[in-house]
Amino acid sequence: MRNYLIVLFLLTFLSLSIGLKAQLNYRKGYIITNTNDTIYGKINNGSNAANARICLFKEQNKHSVIKFHPAEIKAYRFNDGKYYATKQIFKQGIPVFVFLDVLIEGKVNLYHYWGSRSSAFYIERNDNLVCLSNEDIIVQPTTIDSDTHIPDSKFVIKSRAYRDSLKSVFRDSKIVKNQIPGIDYDLNSIQNITKSYINEVCKGENCIHYERNSKSDKSTFGALYGIRMNQISFLPSTDGLNSIEDKSTMKSNLLTSFPFGLFYNIPLTRISERFSFQIEVNYQHMNYYQEFTNSYFGPQIEIISNTFGIPLLLKYEFLSAKLSPSVAIGKETSFVLNSKVLLSNPKDMFLNHTQKGGLFFELGMRYKLTSKIALFSNLRVQSNNNLIVKEQYKSMNYNDIASNNLSFKEYNTLSSTIYFGLNF
Repeated sequence: MRNYLIVLFLLTFLSLSIGLKAQLNYRKGYIITNTNDTIYGKINNGSNAANARICLFKEQNKHSVIKFHPAEIKAYRFNDGKYYATKQIFKQGIPVFVFLDVLIEGKVNLYHYWGSRSSAFYIERNDNLVCLSNEDIIVQPTTIDSDTHIPDSKFVIKSRAYRDSLKSVFRDSKIVKNQIPGIDYDLNSIQNITKSYINEVCKGENCIHYERNSKSDKSTFGALYGIRMNQISFLPSTDGLNSIEDKSTMKSNLLTSFPFGLFYNIPLTRISERFSFQIEVNYQHMNYYQEFTNSYFGPQIEIISNTFGIPLLLKYEFLSAKLSPSVAIGKETSFVLNSKVLLSNPKDMFLNHTQKGGLFFELGMRYKLTSKIALFSNLRVQSNNNLIVKEQYKSMNYNDIASNNLSFKEYNTLSSTIYFGLNF
């Protein structure tokens, strides 16, 4: 079993390594030179942070890669709309050139810089580039009053300077200025308030030339339903509750269960638009019954359980297309809500309230039905351990029960689940 899981994880990490190399994922696009010439070819679409540092470009019908740093070209753009422009900003008071992610281009231009969390947005009006800063202000008291002074004390003040900058840039729209005090420092809020300003003051047909599609940067949620095949392996034990040695592993027949649940997926765009972190909650009812001949349990065993699980996983999608394969690794923490283990002898057995292990490997496929809804199917292979115990031990810590030989039997469940679901 252990060797089997090791192989699975080696395959997973190999797949992830291939995926990371696939970050050299060239898509059709073009660069705009400093002399305003447009050259078509293919551009590597790396992580958002990498795209802010360098442009890897292959000219049309050529295989050699040209590296463009900021200031060496004016801009570059993918055919699907993702667009980066060279701008000069200040980092710790030093002027540097970077590629800014263009969010809006029009009456005013809005940019996102992936290299900073507190200076992440820039707005440009009449060729004047303004940093929308959210830098905290650290204040250290200078009072020498021994009754009130706290040595080495510091206070952090949320300056929210970006709101004052927005008020200055949008000064000719009273309606928009009144909305600014409630604006948060995030992509959607800054982008929406900028669009509101443009729509308010610009009445022409060419008010917005370009708008970044940021749907891939947004968190999604969904529901899933699975068909799970389980095989239980009752592990060797010595000096258990019955003080009977049992040095063999006994495997069950395959049994089917049907887990279902909800999930929330968070894109890790600072690493790559293809990586995401996902948290799930699921519920499963399982009823296992089998008859044995000359077994440790007697002539039969029945395990009835209801479990609640919280899987956490790291997912990587190989393509950002209509049909997208993926690979994931994760761990599920499971809680036994209620259980009953029926044996010929002894009686009144239960499962420990928490399961151990829960490591899993997953291969998946997602198909976009619309811009907001996707259908997916995943194959997940997982391993869990649990203990059959008397009622007074079912709430104890797993390791304490096992180390003190308080369990009647330890068993492993290897499961393969095919999940189907919708992603919104």
